[in-house]
Formats: sequence, C-alpha cells, structure tokens
Amino acid sequence: MAMPSLEIDYRKLLIPFSFIIMVLIAYITDPLSLQQTWEGRAFYLFFLWHFALEFILGSRNPKPKTNSSVSWARMIGGFFMLMIPTIYLTLVGVVFSEKTGEFSMFGLNNAVTEFGKFLWGQGSSSSIQTYLTYTSLPISLEYIIVAASMLIGIFLLLDFDGIRQFSVSISLLWLIGAFYMINTFGPYASASFPNFLSLLSPIFPKSGFSIQGFVPFISSIVASVLQRMGYVVQMAVLPDSSVQMLVNGSGFLIYWPCAGVYSLFIYTFVILLFLKGFPMSLLAKLSCFVIGAVGTFFVNILRLVSVMYIYNTQGAAAGDIFHDYYGELFFLVWIVFYLFALMIVERGSTKDS
Repeated sequence: MAMPSLEIDYRKLLIPFSFIIMVLIAYITDPLSLQQTWEGRAFYLFFLWHFALEFILGSRNPKPKTNSSVSWARMIGGFFMLMIPTIYLTLVGVVFSEKTGEFSMFGLNNAVTEFGKFLWGQGSSSSIQTYLTYTSLPISLEYIIVAASMLIGIFLLLDFDGIRQFSVSISLLWLIGAFYMINTFGPYASASFPNFLSLLSPIFPKSGFSIQGFVPFISSIVASVLQRMGYVVQMAVLPDSSVQMLVNGSGFLIYWPCAGVYSLFIYTFVILLFLKGFPMSLLAKLSCFVIGAVGTFFVNILRLVSVMYIYNTQGAAAGDIFHDYYGELFFLVWIVFYLFALMIVERGSTKDS
C-alpha cells in the first residue's frame, strides 16, 4: 500500500520558523515562563504542536488549487507581520516578576507597566494591582499581539485558505489572550456577564451571572474526593463566590481560573473547530463534544486534588511549583490525547466505509 504523498506549500514554513524564533527569544529572556501554564508561555509550545498537526493534515489532504500565487508585497508584508511578536519581545523583554525591565533594550516594558499604573491609579500599591501591572497585563497584551500578528500574517501569505486550515491554532492564541485579559481587568470574579434572559421578561431577575459562580460547585466535588482520601476538609464560600478551603489545616483560595473555567472554555472552542471538518453526523459530533467535556471536567478535578495533595505531603514549595508550572499539563495532555483519539476513530470509520 503506497503512503499518501505530502504536498508542502513552503510559504507555510515561514509561520513556524518565525514562531520558533520568538520562542527562543522568550527562552533567553525568561526560560521558566515556557514551563508556566497559567499566565505563562507554555501555550506557545502547545500552539506549535497544534500547528504541526494542522500542517500535516492539510498537506496530506490538499484541496484543488485555484490561485495559490501571492505578490511579493504580500509575501514581505506577511513575513513582517509574523516577525512582529519577535520584535516585540526583543524590544520589551517582559519578565514575569517585579524585575521587569532587566532585559529591556528600548524601555518599551516601562511603557507597558506605566500603562498598567495608569489603569489602576498611579498612587496605588496594593499587591493585587502590583500583580496586575507587572504580571497579568504584560502577558495578556503579549498574547493578543501574537494572536493578531499570526492572524494577519497567515492571511497575507495564504489568504482565507490558510485561516481555515490553521483556525484551531489561531483560535487557541486568541482564547488564551482573551482569558488572560478577563483576569487582568476583572480578577477574582469581578468580570461578569449580563443575564440576557432579563431582557425578555420582567419575570427574570436583573442580576448578572458571574463566571465565579462555577467555583463552589467544583470545590464541593474536590472537597468530597479529599474527604474520601482521609483528609479533614472545611470549605467556605466568600462573598464574591470564590472558595476558601482548609485541607488538614492548610489554606487554599480557589477562584475562577483555578477552578478550570478557562480550561473548559478553551476545550469548547478547540473541539468545535477540530470537529468542523470531520465527516460525522451532528449526533456523532455532539457525542464527541460531550465525552470530551466530561473528561476535561474530571481532569480538572484531578488537577485540583493533586495540587492540594502535594501541598500537604511535600510542602508549600513543591505545591507552588506544581500549581504554577505543571498542574495545567493535566489539561494539555488530556486534550492532546483526546484529539489524537478522535483522529484515529475518524480514520478508522472512514476506512470501514
């Protein structure tokens, strides 16, 4: 049986080439950020993996060419847009700590932090506003810049065909940037969405639905699992719907990013985009979506239980490292495994038919 041939459009190689250069700059300025998932750069590596997957699938199943040529102006413009993240990181050199500025060559990082100080008040010095200024805002802005540059660069090089082929990879960057921005401008559940049902009838209340409202439900399941493991657990829901939990006397504060709300959100869009080209019935796609969502939910429960277990058995230092760097790998490993499983099932069903 002959192996399927790969038809490679070498314009597409400019995309990972430019992105790898940016990742190398990120590694030089702040190597630990590539291990950090929440408000870190680990998702850049996940983007590269997903891009490679979409690249291979697109090369194995090429569509008939209509007009694949682009002008030199678009080629140059597209490559320049792809290099903007590298230029930005070189000029800003953001380090996710109060040492921001060590790697700055032209002081643009100071402009970012000054903008943050302006947003939250020049005279403010609270820990949360320091965190927003020096950590949350820079990484949020960086992801938005990277996502916009990739979107425009791919469009200039490959037109709408490129956007369609790499829609999942591009959407991943936008989704991560959007969630980081939500956390930047609405930390600790102050970001809420309006209750649109209230527009339909005066019967419905006018209150909003906060993304933090999901936290007590998740926390109660985590508490139940820990109790079955023999831990003494006390849980209190705070006024903003975040949860204070004591596990064998160790305190934990759980709010919406910790509870995995953003993981479920990312999963939803990734799986919808991934399934868009599958030759499946609507019922089959819905089944795949539900199975993956249930898996994502329980993987998140496992992550929270693991964080608290490590804190209690190996100490706060090990718990902090696991929480900041390795905990979210549970979600990444799960979604990679699940997408591969769906590909195998889809190819098997195609051969059978």
